[in-house]
Amino acid sequence: EFDKNMQEAVAAKRFHHQWLPDEVEAEKGAFNEATILLLQQKGYKVVPRGAIGRVDAILLTPAGYQGGADPRGDDTTNGY
Repeated sequence: EFDKNMQEAVAAKRFHHQWLPDEVEAEKGAFNEATILLLQQKGYKVVPRGAIGRVDAILLTPAGYQGGADPRGDDTTNGY
């Protein structure tokens, strides 16, 4: 999705919208300044955060498997 392979998708910056408290937590670089300003103008409180979770993933494609290891930790991918 979004023309990313599995590693790029796993490594992408993350954000989380919380209902209570009503705020948007975002990793540094998840949004550019224009997006943050737009969200604030719409009434959202944007809170900067460090890493949001860790993910490892495997995707089966017609060409085979793709793995993604989260760079937020010491994760790795291997295949054979």
